[in-house]
Amino acid sequence: MMEKSILLLLSLLSSSVLAEQNGLYLYDDREGNPKASATVLPEITEDSNPDFVVTAITLIPASPKNGSTFKAKVTVKNKGMTSGDAGLLTVWADKPTSRNCRADGGKSKSVGAINPGVRKTLTVDGLFAGADGGQKTLRAFVDSLCATDEADDNNNQGLKAYGRSEDGDAELMALELSGALLPPRTLYLQLRNDLMAIRQAYPVVKDIHHFPLWRLGEVLAKITSKQIAQINASELGPITVEHLTDELDDVRFALPYNPMVLITLLRSRFGVVESDPNIIFGDGDRISFNPSSRIYTFSQDWGDCPAGCIYHHYWDFTVSSTGLVTLLREY
Repeated sequence: MMEKSILLLLSLLSSSVLAEQNGLYLYDDREGNPKASATVLPEITEDSNPDFVVTAITLIPASPKNGSTFKAKVTVKNKGMTSGDAGLLTVWADKPTSRNCRADGGKSKSVGAINPGVRKTLTVDGLFAGADGGQKTLRAFVDSLCATDEADDNNNQGLKAYGRSEDGDAELMALELSGALLPPRTLYLQLRNDLMAIRQAYPVVKDIHHFPLWRLGEVLAKITSKQIAQINASELGPITVEHLTDELDDVRFALPYNPMVLITLLRSRFGVVESDPNIIFGDGDRISFNPSSRIYTFSQDWGDCPAGCIYHHYWDFTVSSTGLVTLLREY
């Protein structure tokens, strides 16, 4: 069989190519007559370097208290073709923006060598959760000194958001009022403290929460694998993509980004032309804040709310700089 293959190859090499389509070549003989065809496949080579990624982050405890220390269990994997030294794993307790090689701060731990396809879990302790509360973002960076030449040097960081359950109303209202990508910390803290004071002074409104317009950190889009890689390599990554239909993907981010701002960023920076917020349909209770009058309005709504609430009951409050709550009117 090998001898016949060699003879065919020699015959083809001594002939001329008549036509080619999708890798199928048609050759002629020395007399100009079609003689043989062969499919020529391109040689595919894979990067032989290691490739370290963060695959999982677990917090201990799961919801660190403000002003407390906590631990993080970080799992890293070598998804490359060869073994290599994963260097240092550096963890920042609150660092929403991407870090460069040899970035300052954080807690570091040596990872050591990892073989291809192997995972290694390390525990980093002594992390401090800020005392001011609100949204925080733990960032883990494997091979943070960038000492090892990897197949992909842009996928070494992982995120874990925590502290969001403290006051989702204040977080959502801060996004809607500011129009920012993330809730501004100063505005969030003001809203959180004022809402807490109102609910303590008037328990009748303690179970009223702000009905969201859309899901934070989530958009519905038509996205390609190239765009996914570009986003993951940016400060907005990592993302999780669930394929819904041939024309629609559910794209979820690790942080509670404002989806209206995300849509603009995805279009301008990554060429994602088709994207929309994941709207939450229906209706429900509302909380609003007027910055000029500093009036908070709590709205308790009922009556066919899936189609749009029919009945509403309102309370208007002001909160002084010292935390004194005044009920202006109830109607």
